[in-house]
Amino acid sequence: LTLFAGSALLLVPKIGWLGYGWAEFAAIPAFYLVYRLFVSEVGRIDYRLAAAVVAAFAIGLFWQQLGWVSAVGFIGLAIWPLTWKTLREYALQLRALRYE
Repeated sequence: LTLFAGSALLLVPKIGWLGYGWAEFAAIPAFYLVYRLFVSEVGRIDYRLAAAVVAAFAIGLFWQQLGWVSAVGFIGLAIWPLTWKTLREYALQLRALRYE
C-alpha cells in the first residue's frame, strides 16, 4: 500500500490519471511479496472453486438473453463435489471456533 500510495503521490500530479495506472503497476512486486509470505504461512490456495463461482455468476448476468441456460452454472456448482467438500470444511472450522 505504501509503495502504491507513494508512487501515486509522485506520478498523478505529473502525468494525471495515467499516473494512477503506473502506480498500480509499480505496486505489483509488493503484491507478489505478500502472496509469497501468505503461501509460506498458510499454504497454496486452490482457486478452482472461486473460478467456478465467478464463471457461474458471470453467465448468470445474462439471464435475460440466455434464459434457463444461465442457470447451468449454478446447477453445476450445486452438484460439484468440491463445493460440498469446501462447505463441510467451513462448517467444521466454524464449529471448532464455537467451542474454543
